[in-house]
Amino acid sequence: MNPPRTPDTTTTDPPPSAYRYQPTAALRAQILATDRYCRFPFCGTPADDCELDHITPFNHTDPTQGGLTVADDLMPICTPDHHRKHHGHWIPTMDHRRHVTWTNRDTGQQIVTRP
Repeated sequence: MNPPRTPDTTTTDPPPSAYRYQPTAALRAQILATDRYCRFPFCGTPADDCELDHITPFNHTDPTQGGLTVADDLMPICTPDHHRKHHGHWIPTMDHRRHVTWTNRDTGQQIVTRP
């Protein structure tokens, strides 16, 4: 099994839309169709009712420094779980299959969600 990774957006030239905070309609549709549900563990909220969240925080000051708006760095997450994520107890990473590994920063426990 491949280890989880933080998306590496520096090895290829991202499209110009990667430097904007909001995804294009086509990218949003692609992610929602692939993932289908909120990616936080044990949540069944349909992806259509979720926000798209950057796994690596989007850098509003200098978007070239990471958190690009690309499929490898976006996941659907419902509003309550988005708030839980930002409390910082669960840290997500995504691998090349869109498997998101949530690691509890206090205990080291890991839970994997799949599209």
